Amino acid sequence: MPNYQSKGFNDIIEARLLGKNFVKWYNMEHWLCGIQFVTQAEPYAGLDKEILKKRTKVYEAARQANPKRWSADIRN
Repeated sequence: MPNYQSKGFNDIIEARLLGKNFVKWYNMEHWLCGIQFVTQAEPYAGLDKEILKKRTKVYEAARQANPKRWSADIRN
């Protein structure tokens, strides 16, 4: 998490707030390499398949525009 608190907390409320914000960030904003760089929430909402289709189209267009930059097939 970009602003993760590493020095400890002043009180339990501060700790709970950071925990709540961390979980929200991890599930809603953080892209995970193990699930093809989508967030944890996107597959559960059924959004990942459309995101990955659009990403593939972008990669294919980039490869057609500049084939010398691509040494192999596009990755999933």
